[in-house]
Amino acid sequence: MKTKRSFGFVVSENGAFDDIFISPRYMNGAMHGDAVEIRVFPENNTRLSSEGEVVKVLARANREIIGTYERGHVIPDDRRIDEEIIVRRKDKRDAKDGDKVAARIVKYPDGEPVAEAKVVEIICAADEPGGDIKAMMRQYNIAGFFPSKVSSEAERIVKKPFDMDEREDLRGRVVFTIDGADA
Repeated sequence: MKTKRSFGFVVSENGAFDDIFISPRYMNGAMHGDAVEIRVFPENNTRLSSEGEVVKVLARANREIIGTYERGHVIPDDRRIDEEIIVRRKDKRDAKDGDKVAARIVKYPDGEPVAEAKVVEIICAADEPGGDIKAMMRQYNIAGFFPSKVSSEAERIVKKPFDMDEREDLRGRVVFTIDGADA
């Protein structure tokens, strides 16, 4: 797990050990979410937690980055990815500054916090209404439509007209509620 301030923590998948702090200079090309092999430094009484360094990246978590194209770079929407992500002119497609894009990483950081990517999709133009929603849907693989079976089922639902005879009309009164913490 990497933070937006470049340091990270290695978290055990099975709880076998406490989180290990990794300072920026010992990230060695690891990005947020990568599976890594680490070396833990000998215990030191001045540290609050164990520290270590990334020895090897075992598996990459980020094959594609969703973000904003700006002057030959992709600024990731996920702030935990703080590496500089450059896009060469030949790989930018028709992306313009401010466009939301999907970019495939073609070269991962290797010691320096710089990755290289290729724009594979222009999600939306800069300031396009609903563009941020389109980008989030793309990032989290959310379908932008319902399957036809679901749509046809929804159309079959009979809409019951609103009947004021069954309710007390409080529209002319000032009313407030206090909801509990679990509301």
